[in-house]
Amino acid sequence: MPTNASDAILPGVTRFLERLARTDNLVALYTGDSPRIVCSIMEASGLGRYFAFFVAGTEAHNRAGLVRKVLDKARQRTGKRFEGRDIVIIGDSVRDVAVGKEFNALTIAVTTGLHSWEELAKYQPDYLLESMEDTNSILKAIG
Repeated sequence: MPTNASDAILPGVTRFLERLARTDNLVALYTGDSPRIVCSIMEASGLGRYFAFFVAGTEAHNRAGLVRKVLDKARQRTGKRFEGRDIVIIGDSVRDVAVGKEFNALTIAVTTGLHSWEELAKYQPDYLLESMEDTNSILKAIG
């Protein structure tokens, strides 16, 4: 991680999260990283304030399990059962798109990770973006 954690935040992410925070959407994070790493990154970057909660890799054996944990926690917090297009998964991995499809979620793939546009496109995300900088389009897609 860079010395200044804010240098590691991808362009558009903070602006997107700031705008998303002004909506009625419950925003959660799932990641394969350990809770210690997630807490460290969230604290150092200041992004933690935008998430209601997170689910880390130690809480499930696979991505689908992580998403199930997020949905369980969301239901506990809100009393609402989230399913289908109530769920939005934004990620930069083909695994993010695949798990989103498994839950019939709205999937937004971003080419900021290891997977190219072509690789992500093969998994047919609902939206495929080069970055998180087009905040208006992303928020419109989420609805």
